[in-house]
Amino acid sequence: MINGSGPLVNNFAVGRVANWTLRYQQFSVFDSVWLMIVGGINLLLIGLYLEYALPKEFGRRRHPLFFLMCCCNKSDKAKKTDVANISQGDHETQYLDKACYEGVPYEIAQKEAEDRILKVTNLKKVFDNGFKAVDGVNIKMYEDQIFVLLGHNGAGKTTTINMLTGLFEQSHGSAELCGIDMFNDMDKVRQIMGVCPQHDILFELMTTEEHLGIFYDLKGADPKLKKAEIEKLLKDVGLTDQRNKRAATLSGGNKRKLSVAIAMCGQSKFVLLDEPTSGLDLSARR
Repeated sequence: MINGSGPLVNNFAVGRVANWTLRYQQFSVFDSVWLMIVGGINLLLIGLYLEYALPKEFGRRRHPLFFLMCCCNKSDKAKKTDVANISQGDHETQYLDKACYEGVPYEIAQKEAEDRILKVTNLKKVFDNGFKAVDGVNIKMYEDQIFVLLGHNGAGKTTTINMLTGLFEQSHGSAELCGIDMFNDMDKVRQIMGVCPQHDILFELMTTEEHLGIFYDLKGADPKLKKAEIEKLLKDVGLTDQRNKRAATLSGGNKRKLSVAIAMCGQSKFVLLDEPTSGLDLSARR
């Protein structure tokens, strides 16, 4: 019998390690493994860079040198932008008759001083075919308020929402949410933003409760509050009795309710709802 700890096993292990470093025509197995590791890391970095920098139909494209711009002083940039806006005139009345404009009370203005608003400045969108969908939107949305964007079909409401969510890249303009540049720091914005798109985007094989759970986790919210918040949302939108039903089996109205609940989950501070009541009866809309 051969003892497992004997010299035969030890010699075999030493010989196996030696084969890794054994060179044949100035090349060894260790060199090939090292080259594969370095090559894999390089390809990963190049892929991530191209994902951020290359133009694409949907999503935002970053500046080709975005990785060198992390050290820029954003506060100084914001101050310069505010000075430029003030020099052009009041934010909301640039294109309006000031005699028909009523200023906000002091309590609301205080929220702006504390960066508790969404401020959109001269937002424009021109598609590649030359069609101008949005032309110079200037609005402010304050915390603890519901802002309704009204307009006929084709007025640019959905396009505006798509730009604010990062689905479309704006042609011109800027937007700040709670002091965060929405177009340059979209990753931070998405942690506090919820979106209900115009059409329901659901996983057919997942239940109502599973939808809320997975989107709650994606937002990175406090896991200790997860169960209580999901229960509250199911009750608020009237889906408590539908919690274990798959999305494919839900009615059109219940799918819409679920889309609204998904936008609210994860302790969202800013919620964009694109026609959230379409297909709902009067009681469900309320």
